[in-house]
Amino acid sequence: MADQMFFPYTTTILTGVVQGKEFKTPAYLRDTFFSNVMTSTAKYVAFDKLPDGDRALAPFVNRRVGGKRIELEGYKTEMYEPPVVGNHFTVTPEDAFMRAPGRTEYDLGGPGAFLDYQISTGLRRIENMISRREEWMCAQALIKGEITIKGDGVNQETIQYWSHLTEAEQPKSTLATPWTDANVTANDIINDLSTVVDAVVMRSGLMPRKIICGQAVYKALREKLSESKLLDMRHVDMGNIAPSQLPNNIRRLGYLAEPGIEIYSYVDRYSDGGTIQPMIPDDVCFFVSPEVNTIMAYGAIANGWSTNGAPNLERGTRFSFERPHDSLEQGRAIYLQSSPLPIIQSTDGFHVLKAV
Repeated sequence: MADQMFFPYTTTILTGVVQGKEFKTPAYLRDTFFSNVMTSTAKYVAFDKLPDGDRALAPFVNRRVGGKRIELEGYKTEMYEPPVVGNHFTVTPEDAFMRAPGRTEYDLGGPGAFLDYQISTGLRRIENMISRREEWMCAQALIKGEITIKGDGVNQETIQYWSHLTEAEQPKSTLATPWTDANVTANDIINDLSTVVDAVVMRSGLMPRKIICGQAVYKALREKLSESKLLDMRHVDMGNIAPSQLPNNIRRLGYLAEPGIEIYSYVDRYSDGGTIQPMIPDDVCFFVSPEVNTIMAYGAIANGWSTNGAPNLERGTRFSFERPHDSLEQGRAIYLQSSPLPIIQSTDGFHVLKAV
């Protein structure tokens, strides 16, 4: 292991870099709707499923009584083992002499700078993949109410968010007449939107403020609503119907005064087995209230053994370490891992609508 002393990227240094907040690749659904981050010291994460909104009125009472005893509502605690996601790449002493893209041997920095470039580029690429997987998990939880975990060497498991609900109680519905139908007018769309918003309010007491649309739904809304001039178009170029372009693959169509919601399109894609698919299915949109209870939880990751012989569990959102890879080339494998699980504590502030 003589080469270890000449390899400066220890587990401590690598983990210190990747735990930094600025290291994470931005992801719209995760950062917007699961911004409450919780890290665990165990590989299991426990969370409480909260009851639906309480609609009861406080009773009138005699002044001398002071109040009437109420029964405290319970909650259900569930425990899951967040899946581990990540990847690794290898570096060898020879990589220190490889020319980085756009660099020449005449650039200042020397072999050490080239090795730095190789490692930082590799870590950044894996981070992009991890954040994309987290975004996919958030989309699955919001749109389908479940996340199916499968992969090489992984026992398939499905994490259910709607399992306690009957089919009728699940926060989803399908329009009888899609918005792409030639006979559907802007007023019909307004009525459909108001119906869903009212249903969410009646069910939970939470007011949806945004709808996030798949591409086909967004196009249907843009065509029907823009022509009717029902949108607040202050952020839209009417000559070109050019919506606001926001970071993280988000577009804003406008604000709909009735029923009081912002309309957004999310066009991000991911590759699954070589097939490019949308994060948000093209034919759906989902309504969300900013008051919903959600958590982005991270389980601990095992890293060898501690001094007392127990497994060493690392806590955090990202964990990076290095291991010997090839004794002949004295290569080092650089790993980056995470153990994420998006948690929806109460489902009553969301609603998924298949609209086209």
